[in-house]
Amino acid sequence: MLYAKIENGSVRTTTSDLKVFFPNTSFPGAAPTSFLNENNIWEVVDEDTKKDSDYYINSPGDIELVSGIPTRKWNSTARPLDEMKATKISDVKDRANINLKRTDWYVVRKSETDLAIPSATATYRAAVRTECARLETAITNASDVDGIASVMAAQNWPEEV
Repeated sequence: MLYAKIENGSVRTTTSDLKVFFPNTSFPGAAPTSFLNENNIWEVVDEDTKKDSDYYINSPGDIELVSGIPTRKWNSTARPLDEMKATKISDVKDRANINLKRTDWYVVRKSETDLAIPSATATYRAAVRTECARLETAITNASDVDGIASVMAAQNWPEEV
């Protein structure tokens, strides 16, 4: 928990240790909110500005008064684009491999016994490979991490047969 002391309409000091503000006071548990507010101490709230941590590095920013409440803003820095592309392409390939493994035994059976792969299974396997290729191309062509996030949110894997 982070607390802020408000003086003259602005955040003066912040701390996570109330002893900084009340060195000679002990609280049996949590300090009463009414006591804190009477002494111009307010709990800092987080502004809902953090971006998706899969794609951004979020770090605490400034604490400002918003409607009289000390509010911590967040700074979000995009992760390196090339790193994100490599990671997400790997994720997509892993997903495709998991999906294909479920029906690999049909391919082995066909190879060993010449027994046909059911057409629904062959269609499913082709659709998995097509979706993997589509996603890989879209990720490769993305110009920023938001573009990659959009691609990943729009995955359209076929239903398993």
